[in-house]
Amino acid sequence: MTATLAGLDFYDRYGYFGALKQLAEQSGKGDDLIYMAMVINPASPEVAAMMDAMEAAARRGAKVTAVVDAHSFMLDDDNHLGPLWHTATLEPDQLKGPFKVLYDKLQNLRMAGGSYRIVNRPAKAHTNPFGGRSHIKLAVVNDRVFIGGCNIQLPEIRDVMIGWDDAATATWLRNFVHRIGDAPNVRQALGDHDQEHAVAPNATLFVDAGVKRQSTIMQQAHRLIDRAEKTVTITCQYFPGGATADRLLAARKRGVKVTIHYSPPSAHGTLAPIHYLYNGLQRLRLPADMFTGRLPADAPKLHSKIIVSEKAALIGSHNYVQAGVRFGTAEIALLVKDDRDFIDRTLAHINMLVGR
Repeated sequence: MTATLAGLDFYDRYGYFGALKQLAEQSGKGDDLIYMAMVINPASPEVAAMMDAMEAAARRGAKVTAVVDAHSFMLDDDNHLGPLWHTATLEPDQLKGPFKVLYDKLQNLRMAGGSYRIVNRPAKAHTNPFGGRSHIKLAVVNDRVFIGGCNIQLPEIRDVMIGWDDAATATWLRNFVHRIGDAPNVRQALGDHDQEHAVAPNATLFVDAGVKRQSTIMQQAHRLIDRAEKTVTITCQYFPGGATADRLLAARKRGVKVTIHYSPPSAHGTLAPIHYLYNGLQRLRLPADMFTGRLPADAPKLHSKIIVSEKAALIGSHNYVQAGVRFGTAEIALLVKDDRDFIDRTLAHINMLVGR
């Protein structure tokens, strides 16, 4: 089958930020631009330049909307606790460091004629900064759609977004984002129901609403692994243990070649001890050669979330681990079946990410 998605491109973070910047620079009155992520941090020049281009587009009359999860005001890139962890309210005159920089950028967008939303705000202080989050990463520029794993920060992290031209999906996502913006959190916007949208006969966009222990995307990921007959390749920022690892092990036992690419525990900064413990526990129950795809300690952090077999590919924001499902995390992912070109391009992007 030929490629399903018109104008399909794969992007790393540098490419994604650059594409959004270019599209914003070409935009003006009558154009509609949305970008959404769990984390937005304008500390890097590439992110700042993209956000500045969005602000300039708003001044020219484009409709520009930024959506960020409250996580960006609960925890910074170095895992320092922020204002929405300490008080569950934003007091602009008390913001400091990266939290103030982000808030000022968002306010600048609003003053330029755009808008922003901080979604899934905690109801009280001292809330788990990883629980109940919107982990959705997407952008929509007119009829151009982007989905994948890229937060809007740290461009050197190895990641993936896919973009394609699709008026119907752009409209569906635009309506979805505005529903979120009008509700206190993603769960209420979606009525606790996971969503799906048919992109093409063999391609479906799935959204997890963020209900604890509920994930349509995880079900699709496990089904993809269970149905593989020849190969399964997975990329994840963590070792994908638990039920996902069990399915990968079962696939190996029936003769499937399984490849797991993941970042070492040391890539996770102050959270590294938790990952060392988790990996150690998984090593006690799984064959040693399931861990050979760990990236070197000096490699940039891997953050892409991809599962691909000879039959299908799943790309999005879900890490395919149980922790996010237990916490209740809103996610997005695209599943494409029986498309050899898409599968080959997905594998080529994985090889680029892992340095092959």
